Amino acid sequence: MDIAVREGKMEDAKRLADISSKGAEVFELWEYNRYSPYLQLAVVEQDKDCCFELLDKMFSLMGQDWKLADTMLYREIPQSGEANFLVQDERFEELERRFR
Repeated sequence: MDIAVREGKMEDAKRLADISSKGAEVFELWEYNRYSPYLQLAVVEQDKDCCFELLDKMFSLMGQDWKLADTMLYREIPQSGEANFLVQDERFEELERRFR
């Protein structure tokens, strides 16, 4: 998408944003990922209304619980727990409170 934007091919960039958004849905990624390519385009186009609409939606999704194990495609991938040390830190809890 970045290349299409740099080359001034905005129709291609919009199509790639659609594909990226649909890919996030098909692969059962966090719903937030469905909106990020559209935000990227809205920023390039300097469309404030669209940016704020998307940011509102994306911020509301930041508190959404998404687990790899809940997806059909990724549920068999073992969870290593290598980031558990962060979750146990009080700063992590503060971040959770701020963004819920």
